[in-house]
Amino acid sequence: NRSYCIVDGVLFSKDQATLVLHPQAWGASYTIPSGVKYIADDALASCYALTNVIIPEGVLTIGNLAFDNLYQLKSLRLPDSLTSIGFEAFEYCEGMSNLDLGNGVTSIASYAFDSCKGLKNVLVPGTVTNMGYGAFWYCTGLTNAVVADGATSIGNGLFYGCSKLITATLPNTVTDLGSNTFWSCSSLTNVTLGNAITNIGDNAFYNCLALTNVAFGHALLSIGNNAFYNCLHLQTLTIPATVSNIGMGAFAACFSISNVFFA
Repeated sequence: NRSYCIVDGVLFSKDQATLVLHPQAWGASYTIPSGVKYIADDALASCYALTNVIIPEGVLTIGNLAFDNLYQLKSLRLPDSLTSIGFEAFEYCEGMSNLDLGNGVTSIASYAFDSCKGLKNVLVPGTVTNMGYGAFWYCTGLTNAVVADGATSIGNGLFYGCSKLITATLPNTVTDLGSNTFWSCSSLTNVTLGNAITNIGDNAFYNCLALTNVAFGHALLSIGNNAFYNCLHLQTLTIPATVSNIGMGAFAACFSISNVFFA
């Protein structure tokens, strides 16, 4: 075959630079060979038996749905060479409790880690410049999230529905907080926004029931529609004088607010 070859039962491109397809019912552990640069769309999807996958340095991209539905996968370390993670690449990897995103990824596509319910902590490296919608959508076991220095924007719906998320830390390099970022993160009590944020998107903290305090930086210009809707335990607000726009219903149904300061 001029286009493909098989190595140890796994299908690769002829030059072995692309892992094309791993058999679904084969083996609990797999080490991707060195020399592989690309993991194709659906390459290891629904390989239910896999509990461990080693991805070597040199891999540059992970395709759409590449590791979808590996519900027994326990942990994952992504190489520093990796730059791009595709759409729903690790969707429904529900047993994955440890995730190391490496130090080179620049793009995380929409729903990349959708419903990875076993994740407890996540560190998004500062190299990431593009975050798709809902990258950590309904990671309902997640309790702590940190976005490292260097990132400039937070993707829409990044932690949507992460109902056990307690603490989130955003760096001073972030200027834009996307819409629906912390939608229904009902356990979120502490969030550090960073001092460079100019915009808080629509519904950013919608239904964050446990949130009691938010510290706004003095670069803030706009608070979106319904940004803090139904934050029932939010008590005190200090809104910086730089704010020129507060959207419709930004603090609606925040029945515990007793003090509002403008500074």
